[in-house]
Amino acid sequence: MRFSSLLLLISSVCVGLASAALPSSVVAQASDVNAEARVFFERGNRSFADAMRHRGRAQERGLEQALEAYVSSLRIVRSRNALFNAAAVLEQLNRLDEAFAYYREYLDIQGLSDADRRACEEKMTALRPRVAVVRVRSSPPGASVRVDRLDLAPRGRTPLELALPPGEHTFYLSLEHYDDARATATASLGQVEQLAPTLSATPRALSLTLPGQARVLVDGEPVGPDTRITPGHHRLRYEPTEGEASEVEVDVAVGDGAFQYTFESTLGTLRVLSSADARVSLDGRELGRGADVSATASGGAHVLVVSAPGHHSVRRDVELRAGETLRIEVELVAVTVTRRRNHAAIWTGVASLVSASVFAGVAYAARQKRDAFDSYVSEQCPAGCPDDPQAASRADTVDRYNRAADAILVITGALAVTSVILAVTGIGREELGDAALAVAPLPGGAMAVARFSLEAL
Repeated sequence: MRFSSLLLLISSVCVGLASAALPSSVVAQASDVNAEARVFFERGNRSFADAMRHRGRAQERGLEQALEAYVSSLRIVRSRNALFNAAAVLEQLNRLDEAFAYYREYLDIQGLSDADRRACEEKMTALRPRVAVVRVRSSPPGASVRVDRLDLAPRGRTPLELALPPGEHTFYLSLEHYDDARATATASLGQVEQLAPTLSATPRALSLTLPGQARVLVDGEPVGPDTRITPGHHRLRYEPTEGEASEVEVDVAVGDGAFQYTFESTLGTLRVLSSADARVSLDGRELGRGADVSATASGGAHVLVVSAPGHHSVRRDVELRAGETLRIEVELVAVTVTRRRNHAAIWTGVASLVSASVFAGVAYAARQKRDAFDSYVSEQCPAGCPDDPQAASRADTVDRYNRAADAILVITGALAVTSVILAVTGIGREELGDAALAVAPLPGGAMAVARFSLEAL
């Protein structure tokens, strides 16, 4: 490097003074610090300029003195001019790896002018073929990087370019709230090796607030007392002992402490006050029995039924809201039993009685006719009267009465059974209209006929 070029690199450090709003003691202290750093920086500039006027060992001694002064200045204030000049001295001393690191730090300074940034990038571009570079990125960025030994100071934060001795190196990355990572890379002279490890976020304790007894699952796995949750996107499922389950998606941020989440109650409380001890059901499920029944159910629309023996049931559509109590008062009305005469059963019963009376009369007449026939035969023809016309006539009369009695008996039985059926089933309790009972004469007897309207059946 020509001496004239070096003179351009050696510029005075620009150290900002504290604002006038600060206390005078703080301003004075900052001024003292900056003044001390300026002394070392100017000493380094003089040593650097003097060294470049010499050759060989004299030049090397001058460069080492300049480097020592710049490093002393950097220990006080990390000024950009001191960084750049220190990198230039290291490059002259052929300590290229260190020079590359100083140029890298200089390039990371905020507020560099385009010209300054371009000058530094040209320096690094010229150095890359002469050094072994490992470019370290991490996901997420900002991890501090140590190389080969954990007890050494970090070399910087990702993304980071490091010039290292050729060969395999171990990189230790650490970032707050993330697990430490370890990776290896082989540095080769004149090449840029890429290294991009992914850091795993440190799991956080999980703290849940539940409105009642419930089971909670995280991504399908039940939550235990010491469950930890990794930062990222998760699905929480809430399964209460009563009510409907619900799911929610949460994003767990990276950070310290427990991740806290409060589940809002999905249940509403229903309190039913009734005028009598009643059975209270919601959507067909019994909630309880009594005059004051309270129970919880999931929020939403439901059908409430309140019933008690001897009372009319009450049905209502209700709307429960989660976390609220709905009070409902129910007045149960007693059932009034009105007994009505079953006219159909009554008239059928009357008809069966009349028919039975007719049957008794016909049966009695048949018995009389039979006795008269037996007396006639006994007196007129004890040996039998097969050819006696009067005996034959008397026998026919007995048969007709017997058949009439049998027919009336069947009708009586049918009417009696019908009356019982009507009375048991309750058919015909309404008015049946006009009814009539008539007796029709038959040869040698009579037949009872009952007539009524079936409109009410």
